[in-house]
Amino acid sequence: MNEIDVGVDFGITNSDVAINSGGSVSYKTLKSEKNIHLSLNNIIKDLQRNSVIKNISVTGGKHLDLPDNFDGLKVLKKNEIDCIGAGAKYL
Repeated sequence: MNEIDVGVDFGITNSDVAINSGGSVSYKTLKSEKNIHLSLNNIIKDLQRNSVIKNISVTGGKHLDLPDNFDGLKVLKKNEIDCIGAGAKYL
């Protein structure tokens, strides 16, 4: 199984997921659940079918409601505005 790093931006309607696998980045958009814990659980379970998650970073609505560890994974919480700025600087 390949190892991946995952970033999730939790929105009210959709959650955007970025998956970094060996330097190649792919993206998914999934319907957000009302419960952010359920949304994250669904994302993790979906990705773990074919990969091993090394790191997970989260941002967006209610991301601070998540625990620091989820399903045995350390959850790195990032401020959404800082993430937008870092993305703009990268581009």
